Amino acid sequence: MTGVQTCALPIWPRVLVLLGADPGMPALIMRKAVALAEADLGLAPAECRLLLVGHGSQVSRASAEATEAVARRLLAMNSFGAVATAYLEEPPELDDVITADTRPTVVVGFFNGDGLHAGEDVPQAMLNAPAPVAYTGPVGALPEVAGLIANAIEAEVAALTRLLAPSA
Repeated sequence: MTGVQTCALPIWPRVLVLLGADPGMPALIMRKAVALAEADLGLAPAECRLLLVGHGSQVSRASAEATEAVARRLLAMNSFGAVATAYLEEPPELDDVITADTRPTVVVGFFNGDGLHAGEDVPQAMLNAPAPVAYTGPVGALPEVAGLIANAIEAEVAALTRLLAPSA
């Protein structure tokens, strides 16, 4: 008997929306990036470029598509002078993009946590930037992400409660 059967749950567990695709993620990224532009670079966001760095893949476009979807939402917020994407495992590669613009840049690591890419690869590439640069670190490590996860769980519980409620 599985744990689900032991608990007598009437449905199977469900997978939540991917964290990077959470509707609240772009606003969280923007708040962090704006604060970093102002505090660390001493500039208004409109004077800076926001660079969203994703993993990318030589096998699948899914990582890049998720990164680009968030970048489009960030661009629509009209806060930064430019919004660009770069990847570690596919073009456009971070090493090329970081040097292609002479504006001060806020780099956002579109990663779940502190790993090799977020902790070493991104900071190493930033050393080649032609202008001042600031790094948010990986978005998955931001303390506010816990609230996004809690909201996603609450929304799923509410949806399941409605689904399982007896009909009137």
